Amino acid sequence: MTSRPEPHRDQRTIGSFKRTSNAAVLLWVARRAEQPAPQGPLRPARLMAATALGGVLLAAGLDPSSLPGLP
Repeated sequence: MTSRPEPHRDQRTIGSFKRTSNAAVLLWVARRAEQPAPQGPLRPARLMAATALGGVLLAAGLDPSSLPGLP
């Protein structure tokens, strides 16, 4: 009876990298979930996204006074 051939060194390295990166992502997610939620309504990423969206809408020719909730 013959056994399966041993994987090539590169395949072992790639598999090891995948396991290590998966473990790192899972640890990061677990630590991130333990942190309390931020109290501010706008985090920097959301603020930048909102600014970018506003810029795109202005460039597209949308009149800001037509939006609800804006003076």
